[in-house]
Amino acid sequence: MLLSNPVIQLAASNGTPLAFAKIYLYLTGTTTPVDSFADADYTEAHTFPVVADSQGLFPPIYFEGDVLVRMKLVTATGDLVTPLLDVDPVNQLFTVFAANIADGAIEGKLGYTPVDPSAAVFDANARLDFVPTELNADDVGYRGNPVTVKNVDHTFVLADSQHLLVKDSAVEVDWTIPPDTFPVGHYIEIYNGNTQNILLLRGAGVTLTGADDSTNENKTLQPFFRGRLQQISSNDWLLSPDVAGAVSLSSNGYMVLPNGYIRQWGKFTGSLAGDSTQAVTFPIAFPTGCLGASATVELTGTPDILSDLGAAINTFNSTTLTVYIAGVSTKSVQGFYWEAWGR
Repeated sequence: MLLSNPVIQLAASNGTPLAFAKIYLYLTGTTTPVDSFADADYTEAHTFPVVADSQGLFPPIYFEGDVLVRMKLVTATGDLVTPLLDVDPVNQLFTVFAANIADGAIEGKLGYTPVDPSAAVFDANARLDFVPTELNADDVGYRGNPVTVKNVDHTFVLADSQHLLVKDSAVEVDWTIPPDTFPVGHYIEIYNGNTQNILLLRGAGVTLTGADDSTNENKTLQPFFRGRLQQISSNDWLLSPDVAGAVSLSSNGYMVLPNGYIRQWGKFTGSLAGDSTQAVTFPIAFPTGCLGASATVELTGTPDILSDLGAAINTFNSTTLTVYIAGVSTKSVQGFYWEAWGR
């Protein structure tokens, strides 16, 4: 059984993360310790108790599903976080969901409404914050953390916390951080999935800095930006780009960096005679524009062809480039490699 997936973060009632909080697992009705593990194969044992890091984050916690387990969570100093978090047995938490789903009591925790609440069955693992880690796909039609699409101007609300907010239309929108709305410790994941910016605006009294830019200012999120907006104190927010960015490592692929820089590459395969042109469509469009490109012919036959044929960039725009094969029309190449860059 999986107790937490992929991680859980615990916070006090004011939103402050509970640094170095502890989870104790016992046999039901006892104080006899139960082994827990970091992997589903039960090979990487946790310490007892399992201890959170400085941000209140716990690692994945597995225990054998046929063992009835009591769970107790305490602060770093040993205080019980809340009477509700001495649960016995934790294995049966999912029955609480099934009993309460029909009247909507659980829907606020899920972040979305099941397709058929009256027939929803929670038959998988439970997570420590009382949200199932997996639901029956046929019942609710969704797995994983809720995603909220916002293709319009939007002011963040408390319900956006710990959600992924996505813009996937080719429009520019303003998303605003309001003052005095979130207890300390909340965050919002952001992905700009299309060709126009998101303008991240500060409400009155709100401070917004970047992990890679410490200036307090409104932030422009370029197309394909991925990152997290993290509240670090009352009205102070930090924007941290996802270091990985979007990428497709195929033979015709691309890489998008958090700062908006895009590199694309590919290969055209086919016989091309000298003094001819060939158009190539980029795997993704450059939202702002292509800044440059290059091409290299692929040769077959004798090496002296190299002195007769070559590739050059003729034209390019945000979606395509045209390659010119220089040389006499009686000789040919068997394709070319290309690269392009822009933002």
